[in-house]
Amino acid sequence: MPSELISQILQTSLYPTEGAESYAFVPQSDTTDDDNGALGSFEITKNWFPENCKVVGLPAGVAFLDELVKSVLTLRPQYTFVLPPFISRRNLPDNLQRDYPRLDGWGICLKMLVGNLIPNSVFGVLLPQGFFLGESARAFREELFQEVKPSLVITDEELVTELGLPIHSRFKMGILIATNMLEPATPLRFLGAYS
Repeated sequence: MPSELISQILQTSLYPTEGAESYAFVPQSDTTDDDNGALGSFEITKNWFPENCKVVGLPAGVAFLDELVKSVLTLRPQYTFVLPPFISRRNLPDNLQRDYPRLDGWGICLKMLVGNLIPNSVFGVLLPQGFFLGESARAFREELFQEVKPSLVITDEELVTELGLPIHSRFKMGILIATNMLEPATPLRFLGAYS
């Protein structure tokens, strides 16, 4: 999926044309922002996000989680996009494994994000496709969808390549866009055949 199409989808479904401040939080390594918009080891081009969106680079790895919470609590964004850390559960510190059983870094990031966003804020997050379709993620999905109202799911085999993520290109990804609810939503069930 080309950057221009991703940009149009995000601008239409996530970011308002004007008004409230919008943010994108992405992991950043020691690499500085260059003219192409590369942040850290990720090839996030600035044309993914509208002009009124502030792209914030946070420390990569586990430190991203704490910094994301601090940033969300300080900035109180109404519109947010997050590229979470893709850290395997077995590589997480003991305290995170204990506090968030069965979740990898991206799942912990999603729980922290939802738990700290203001009510009725809209967010987008890049997630492994297994979150959307996997049986092992069913309980997590059902719990999450008690707190948020999904409005759009974008899946594309080229997202990993487009982002330049340092993971295998066969690792399928999707983008969830949802609204953080004031009160828990009714349970959402996934029906259909899984391949």
